[in-house]
Amino acid sequence: MANGAWVDRSALSKIAYLQEQIFNEITSRAIDGLWKTPTSNKMWVLYVDLGDDHNQTKCKNDPSGPPTLKHCGDGGVYYAYNFVEKGDLIGHRDYPWGADKMKLNLGIDPAWITEASAKTYRLAKNKTTGYGLDPFNFDPAIGANNTLFYIANGSDILGADGKGLGGRYPGSWTLPVCDASTWGHAWNYDYTKGARDKRDNREHPPCFCGEGGLETAHWATAAGLNHFDTFYQRCQKALQGTGDDPADFLTWPDGVTSVDLGFREPIYRVH
Repeated sequence: MANGAWVDRSALSKIAYLQEQIFNEITSRAIDGLWKTPTSNKMWVLYVDLGDDHNQTKCKNDPSGPPTLKHCGDGGVYYAYNFVEKGDLIGHRDYPWGADKMKLNLGIDPAWITEASAKTYRLAKNKTTGYGLDPFNFDPAIGANNTLFYIANGSDILGADGKGLGGRYPGSWTLPVCDASTWGHAWNYDYTKGARDKRDNREHPPCFCGEGGLETAHWATAAGLNHFDTFYQRCQKALQGTGDDPADFLTWPDGVTSVDLGFREPIYRVH
């Protein structure tokens, strides 16, 4: 009964459904926490602005990254990555640890990793919803409070009605997002076609994050890349055109003349 009237049983969630949602959320947060353990924490999400339409047409057709870890939103495309070291200056991008087996073993769609990380970043960056939040050091308690407050006030911050989102909320996954604007496609790669151990310039994390590259240092620290020589040397080679192949040289964003990776000296534009 509710206020003297019978409640339609079809409006109530089944126990099994609630158990599934709780399992998805708790498991997601637990794995996300484990992934932050050095030195196996070199993971991130890359966002590229596609200038997409309401139907996300460009994102749905985008083949530049791993399709099983794609999320469409905010006018662009998000992909999740993990850098796996295999020796001095050698390594490759691959699935975040265990993500390729999550759906089979846990029932967790790996795309949720990217989706929730994107929501976490956007929640923290939003001037209204992000009060008290750091996009690269997300506070779960503040994040949950802010999310619930704005849902209660009619916000569409979740991008859905809030049902069936266990493992997909802001804070469920918190891989640091590198906002590479419109110039970040060079750092996307579909590693599901086969990982490679090589010294290729594209086989490394992005070298610019945020407007003017100003988020790069904070992002790199959150992604476990601070004091990581492979990251620094590959960015230096790509950005200063010191590679053997001219195609290795990456175009700098307009107006940017240097970038701080958060350790060692900044890398300066020389061309």
